[in-house]
Amino acid sequence: MNFYLKVLQNYAQFTGRASRSEFWYFQLFNLVASFIVGFVGGLLDAPVLNSIYSLAVIVPSVAVWIRRMHDVGRSGWFCLVPIYNLILAISTSETQTNAYGPVPNDAQPYNQFAPVNQSNSVSSAKVEQLAKLHELAKTGALNQAEFENEKRKILAA
Repeated sequence: MNFYLKVLQNYAQFTGRASRSEFWYFQLFNLVASFIVGFVGGLLDAPVLNSIYSLAVIVPSVAVWIRRMHDVGRSGWFCLVPIYNLILAISTSETQTNAYGPVPNDAQPYNQFAPVNQSNSVSSAKVEQLAKLHELAKTGALNQAEFENEKRKILAA
């Protein structure tokens, strides 16, 4: 929902970049909102409600499409190229600053190999114990209830 509101707040901002999640969550919530407005309009016998909603979100929709094209390093005009625009929309973001701006905050790549913060509340000894416990559960030596009970004991220590 935050992404939907973010796009609406950047109503006519055609510069910058929109991450893949911002783009697709906006599309999802826009689709849901359109169905709801259409349903309510049908119940109230006021089909003009859907038209009003569509007109209200057309500029932010185009803006987020253009910013998404910028995020993959392409000009906003690529929105007009059928099929290829969808391929670009599902593509991963460029990981570096490009000609259209810095990487959006929500598009920072997750690095699973980054060093672990040593101040974490779970020590490496506990991690080893949990790994052994997981192996026992996986082999069937422990049932789910026993596994959960032992896991709680390890984490509480």
